[in-house]
Amino acid sequence: MARRLGMLYSSVFAMLLISGCGSGRYEFETVPVEGLVVLNGEPLPDALVTFQPEKGRPAYGRTDESGRYELLYMEGKPGALPGKHKVSITTALEPDSDSVDRTKQKGRPESVPFIYNRQTQLEVMVSLDQSEPVDFELKGTVKKNRLQRN
Repeated sequence: MARRLGMLYSSVFAMLLISGCGSGRYEFETVPVEGLVVLNGEPLPDALVTFQPEKGRPAYGRTDESGRYELLYMEGKPGALPGKHKVSITTALEPDSDSVDRTKQKGRPESVPFIYNRQTQLEVMVSLDQSEPVDFELKGTVKKNRLQRN
């Protein structure tokens, strides 16, 4: 019952967002951001890259097989807000028992050290005249502990 109620609220929220965005105008400017993510000298595929500004909503991108990403602020609005951002990069995938995809059902452990996601130390400045790619050269391994599942 709670799950159905949550889905109903999500649907209503989505419809409100769609109906309020009909003009196609935005009162803010985003900046296109793209780049490359490398872990220990190798391109990092299928990683989620998140740019969280000091104020406002985050922008997200997923790396392709060659480690390249492009940020999306919201549907139809590429890029990120100008300003300082904390950056998080993760490959972890939480188990999703409702998915038909077996990979998503099992989940996927983190392969990126925590200093780049949970305890991120990555920060970047996105400027209005941003033209250079924002690349990340990550190093290290994830240390498994007794609390992690295999």
